[in-house]
Amino acid sequence: MLEKDYEFPPLYILASLQKPYNIFEVEECFRRTGEELKIILPSEQECIDYMVYTQLQSIVKDEDLAITEAYELYNKFCELDCPQELVAWVHISDLIDNFQYEDNYKC
Repeated sequence: MLEKDYEFPPLYILASLQKPYNIFEVEECFRRTGEELKIILPSEQECIDYMVYTQLQSIVKDEDLAITEAYELYNKFCELDCPQELVAWVHISDLIDNFQYEDNYKC
């Protein structure tokens, strides 16, 4: 927003934060900036959905990265405490393991 010449004090504060970051300060500043600019922040689920969507898009665009990206999605599934709507990634991960390390003709 600053690059597009928005002039708003909370943006300057947020942009001026430097390492080492205090996570509480960053979150508070980010929340306050969003509220003052009347920006509706996406829900955690919307963020997860978008992250999964973008990774799936990268698989479609570059088939050579398919296995790497699929493993990354599986790892994120685990980090998110295994949400039920993403449980299919366990099966996909098992199929990839089977393809890479066992008899490929079984897949």
